[in-house]
Amino acid sequence: MPRFTTVPLPPLQALNARTMQTALSQSAQATIHTDADAGPLVAFREARTDHDDVSLEALVARAVVSALAAFPHINARIGVEGLAVYHGVNLGLMVVLEKGVIVPVVEDADALSLRELDAALREITEKAHSGRLKPSETRRATFTLASLADYGIDSFTPILVSEMIATLGIGRVRAVCEPDETGCRRGHRIGLSLTFDHRAIHGVEAARFLHAISDALVDAEALA
Repeated sequence: MPRFTTVPLPPLQALNARTMQTALSQSAQATIHTDADAGPLVAFREARTDHDDVSLEALVARAVVSALAAFPHINARIGVEGLAVYHGVNLGLMVVLEKGVIVPVVEDADALSLRELDAALREITEKAHSGRLKPSETRRATFTLASLADYGIDSFTPILVSEMIATLGIGRVRAVCEPDETGCRRGHRIGLSLTFDHRAIHGVEAARFLHAISDALVDAEALA
């Protein structure tokens, strides 16, 4: 037998492990992926100055809120009697810490402007890193975002937790060569991955919702 050393998991990572294992055993999770046009996002962000720049996560969050307005039954939880559809969007954002991940929540994200949402996401991220989050700020998420864009990941499979119906994974924005009448033009794409509970929505409906998010990103100016 090979010799080994047992390395205990940090408490936060151990909690994450238990939560994710429970979530996977209690739901019918599936993930679909798309490669969305990120050219308008890049142009929108490049047009900002340093003092009014907005994060990629904030723009995607606004697109999600826009799509949920057309698919309100996805902003819900599933119970024995059917779907409990929430009246507002409490948006969770995965924050990567040294010892694990945590998901602070922006309540009523659908009532915020792009600038307000960007500020709220930055605030909860900073509070998570500094250990200043209150327990109440990590509860009651109705939809979550998980981004690995800063780590060079194109797409991945986020795990759905806390009785939610769907969660969105955000990949990196990458430059691509897109064919046109002159041969090739520079473009940008972003990988989006939607994990959903198949008990609540079927695959085609999930695909329509993911395309609604992609369509909202194309009109980046409208997100402002």
